[in-house]
Amino acid sequence: RKKQFQEDLNTIHNLFNDAWSNNWGFVPFTREEFELLGKYLKLLVNEDFIRIAEVDGVPAAFMVVLPNLNEAIRECKGRLWPFGWLKLLWRMKVTHPETARVPLMGVRRRYHDSLLGAGLAYRLISELREAVANYGIKNVEFSWILEDNTGIRNIIEDNGGMVYKTYRIYCKHL
Repeated sequence: RKKQFQEDLNTIHNLFNDAWSNNWGFVPFTREEFELLGKYLKLLVNEDFIRIAEVDGVPAAFMVVLPNLNEAIRECKGRLWPFGWLKLLWRMKVTHPETARVPLMGVRRRYHDSLLGAGLAYRLISELREAVANYGIKNVEFSWILEDNTGIRNIIEDNGGMVYKTYRIYCKHL
């Protein structure tokens, strides 16, 4: 909500740090980092592409969909000046990319591995599926899903998603 931007940003920051806190390699966002991220994303993200779910009036889950900037910027052919930025703005705000991604999603830790947590995730996906379809977005990529996070992986696959990329991190002690 544009009128409650700071409040919603603080809510998402709190939810994100809580929801992701047990993930391997997680480092919590500081308030300053998240505010800078919010400042830039505010320019790109339509408020229809952000949802915060509540349980008994308390924020419990969130999801953010970003239109695919790479698709939109392709028409600029690597040149934003002098008029490429107008093409990019037109593409993001008027004609819209056909693809998007979900880089930020989380359910409060206390609801992990529960039917309520799964229900929150299903509801967010369902609502945002409708919102992005209204903008002509045909494909959405969920990213940064840990391989052992079977709960959300099952929910995504149940909604028609499939694994098509796997990133690996290897370690060797020297």
